[in-house]
Amino acid sequence: MRLHSNAKTTHVTRALIHNAVGSLRCIAKQFSVSVCTVRRWKCRDSFEDKSSRPRSLKTSIDGACADQLIDLRKQGCSLDDIFEQVMDYMPITRSSLYRLLKRQGLNRLAARKKEPKKRFKEYEPGFIHIDCFHMPRMNGMRSYCFVAVDRATKRTHTAWFERKTQEAGAAFLRSCLEAFEFKVAIVLTDNGTEFTNKAYAGPHGKASTIHAFDKVCKEFGIKHRLTKFRTPKTNGLVERYNQIIKRATLWSKTYIDIKAAVQDILCWNVTNNLKRKRSLNYKSPLQKSLEWFTIRPELFHREPNVNAA
Repeated sequence: MRLHSNAKTTHVTRALIHNAVGSLRCIAKQFSVSVCTVRRWKCRDSFEDKSSRPRSLKTSIDGACADQLIDLRKQGCSLDDIFEQVMDYMPITRSSLYRLLKRQGLNRLAARKKEPKKRFKEYEPGFIHIDCFHMPRMNGMRSYCFVAVDRATKRTHTAWFERKTQEAGAAFLRSCLEAFEFKVAIVLTDNGTEFTNKAYAGPHGKASTIHAFDKVCKEFGIKHRLTKFRTPKTNGLVERYNQIIKRATLWSKTYIDIKAAVQDILCWNVTNNLKRKRSLNYKSPLQKSLEWFTIRPELFHREPNVNAA
């Protein structure tokens, strides 16, 4: 049952007025309403309130223009985009355009379907993601933290370098080979100059010199993969760990110098490798490494030690 906000009678009162006997004045005095109200409910068979909306709306937008505007809206254009497109040749205002879309039920755009998140392909230990981020500038000096994450075990390794050069990238890869107990088979990086010369490729699509990072990969038989330009989500695993490290250290603490910040990040790395993770079925990265060592010992060059990071 719906009543108008200004209605002075209910459905029961209207039915009594409709069935009452006597003159309109007497009935109006009996129910304390106007004669017009009595006449209205005497003449009606239904006791529901009618819409107060005009039967015909006078709008400044004719039928042809309205159809064109509705088509633009159905194509996914926003209110301001439609108005900017037609303002030069249609005598309408933004308000009248909005009222038109509201009458058609198009005042809100349908939610766009998001692409489903894709999970990383399952790999054995030895597929590591590498990236770096800059440390806070201290004493006028900028430095960088390199991060490596193994896809299968979620083992992490961090190192600090004063510059983001190809020598630093190569040195970090060598330190990864020493830190991880498993054999590194594949490395995924972005197209930064610390990892590749691809951005400086010549007219034939290849750089004139071999990058120091690629030299280390060639020396140990590692396959070096690169992400597409300007698509950091391809290397999203290590990008996510960059945020985790910053939130746990740089964004939540204050350091007296860069050495204190570096030491805190190294402590986080040790803690992370010993921490149980839901993605690993509530096992720590070191425990997961030991589990892989039991199944596939040929993937390792030494046995993982779960008592030390």
